[in-house]
Amino acid sequence: RLLASVNGSLGQIAAGSFPEEMKIGEARRARVIAAAEMAKRAQVRQAFTVLEPVVIRDPQGAVDLLQRISTGPVEKLSALYLSANQEVRGYRELSKGASGYTVVDPIDIFRPAIQLRATGVIMAHQHPSGDHWPSEQDKTATVRVKQGGDILGIKLLDHMVIGGDGRWTSMAILGYV
Repeated sequence: RLLASVNGSLGQIAAGSFPEEMKIGEARRARVIAAAEMAKRAQVRQAFTVLEPVVIRDPQGAVDLLQRISTGPVEKLSALYLSANQEVRGYRELSKGASGYTVVDPIDIFRPAIQLRATGVIMAHQHPSGDHWPSEQDKTATVRVKQGGDILGIKLLDHMVIGGDGRWTSMAILGYV
């Protein structure tokens, strides 16, 4: 009943905003607020694929991980979220496109970084065609995301373009990051 009365807003319940008609005691109120906060935090964590502890030491390490999780017949943009010591805190598939392109807004890249308290992001997308060379749109998007990260204080560490047969290109190595 409580969830229905606030249109399912766990945030509203966690903040202690109960409708006037909901008369509950202080002890129950505290338990409900705590439960709502736990559920809210669980929702954030479920948005990320939990990975075993991994430290990314170089572009090849990032590619080895990303090639396992960023594959398929359509272009997908994914991100690894790293701590200051380069340990992967989380992973997220950010967008899925058509066979030749995908679109993402920098907000979609950095919101999870903020939630995970990540200090760095490695973006990656695969080209289903197998070509590992970045397009002009890839280069432009990389510069735009880097600028957004600079403003937020979250470093874009790389943007990997993954092709076929284990081939890949690092936008950092090319100088776009």
